[in-house]
Amino acid sequence: MMIQHGGAVQVQEAACAALSTLAEELQNALKIGAQGGVACLVAAMKGHTESELVQQNGCRALGKLAFDRENRARMMEGGAILAVVRAMTMCPDALLLQEHGCQALGSLISDDTMDALCDAGGIAALVSAMRRHSGFIEVQQQGLEAVRDLARASADNRAKIGAERGVEAVVDAMRTLGESAEVQEFGCETLLLLAIRADNRARIAAAIGIGAVLVALRQHAAAPGVLKFGCESLFSLARESDANRVRTAEARGVETVLAAIRGPDVSEGVQEAGFAAVTSLASNERIRAQIVAEDGIAVVVGGMRRHQQSARAQQRVCEALLKLAVTVADNNAARMQAVCAQMDGKSLERMHALQVELQALADEKDCNRMRIGAEDGIAAVVFAMRKHADALAVQKAGCLLLRDLAINFGNRKKIGREGGVDAVIAAMLQHTDSERLQAAACAALRELAM
Repeated sequence: MMIQHGGAVQVQEAACAALSTLAEELQNALKIGAQGGVACLVAAMKGHTESELVQQNGCRALGKLAFDRENRARMMEGGAILAVVRAMTMCPDALLLQEHGCQALGSLISDDTMDALCDAGGIAALVSAMRRHSGFIEVQQQGLEAVRDLARASADNRAKIGAERGVEAVVDAMRTLGESAEVQEFGCETLLLLAIRADNRARIAAAIGIGAVLVALRQHAAAPGVLKFGCESLFSLARESDANRVRTAEARGVETVLAAIRGPDVSEGVQEAGFAAVTSLASNERIRAQIVAEDGIAVVVGGMRRHQQSARAQQRVCEALLKLAVTVADNNAARMQAVCAQMDGKSLERMHALQVELQALADEKDCNRMRIGAEDGIAAVVFAMRKHADALAVQKAGCLLLRDLAINFGNRKKIGREGGVDAVIAAMLQHTDSERLQAAACAALRELAM
């Protein structure tokens, strides 16, 4: 019928609508593809560009057919990708057409079709649909899923998405549809992927994307996907940018991340992501002090006990504690030397006052290390090293952490009692080929022997 009445717009509209409904069933989709349905749909869309119904139902039908691999191959050969992009470009205000167009392009994403989709302007079409219809959840869900898959596929795609203002489209979607956990999860994951590029990280910061991620974490505290990708996004954004660390902290990022990983029922994936975010934020001295002040050490050590079977989680915890063990007062050596210089030839009363000041500086210097020891962090680290003896990353992080904790005399005694020396030696014997591990272990043993 479609071939025989190719010039009859009403026939084509009805036929496209029928095929889009039939294609909901997989068996029907296979039959439609095998009997030339893809070519008929593309011909109708090319021949009747003035009909919004032809374009809308054509996109919908192609989106359903694309779930089958053979149908995707037929679409590649028949110009279906270009037909969908053309339809979305010609009818930018047609809401249903844009929704079905986003779904069709998303369904067409594969290794075989990626280049053709991007060359045809698929990324620009997706971003345009999202920006023009920011308040419509169906367009945003379909668009975000497609943009996420494209960003996951290649560095070139991530660059193109950024250049087409895709970052801004993702952040706008998250802000506008804050109540949708699915939109927030897709949004956080997409930002995480785009943030692999430095220029996209700058775009995310400029678009106040950090704030959007933090709002998502607070609003969907029971959604594991939002928590995981949200914390991973914060880690990526703050890892190499102190400005982004400060932005995160100023937007209540510390309390938000700690809340995400606090509690007995937090999943392993969320904990790993949260520990990574804490590590990244703790590179800033003031934020590190804030993390400690908000009971961050207890939260991190508690997470270590909950996920003892996961080598990755144990590695992340050791890295976080290693950052938190350092205090601002570690930089006060000059102050301590100045106090010592004043101790010669003073009165007994003045000497006592200077000794008190010196002891206070020493205690301040070790306060975070002492807190980790007081929270049974040493026992948790030693257990992790024994449990995951084959995991090089855990062993290296564990040795570095024990070395740092052993700066405090009380911790040195605890490490000895908990079997930390044996754990370090076992790591050296297990990983003889790793120069970094050997160096970290030797440094730990040297500190423990003092």
